[in-house]
Amino acid sequence: MSLRHALKILPGYYVEILNGNKTFEIREAKDRYFSIGDVCTLNEYEQNSPEDGCYTGRFLDVRIKYITTYMQQKGYVVFGFELTNIY
Repeated sequence: MSLRHALKILPGYYVEILNGNKTFEIREAKDRYFSIGDVCTLNEYEQNSPEDGCYTGRFLDVRIKYITTYMQQKGYVVFGFELTNIY
């Protein structure tokens, strides 16, 4: 069964996904269980400071196509994805 994950993403990375240049994410997975076929809603998040930030209202969906933990810090995962929807 596929899951949907809601995740924050900074504007620079969001734009690179829209441009087709970024097709992967490195994420901490200590409390998430990412699987191939899952959908991630990436919500653009403007971070003004470490304590302050806000959502821009832009978001997109990606579907996970590949997952690896190779050469990652403990508790982190890399997943490749395809862009499915832009809102």
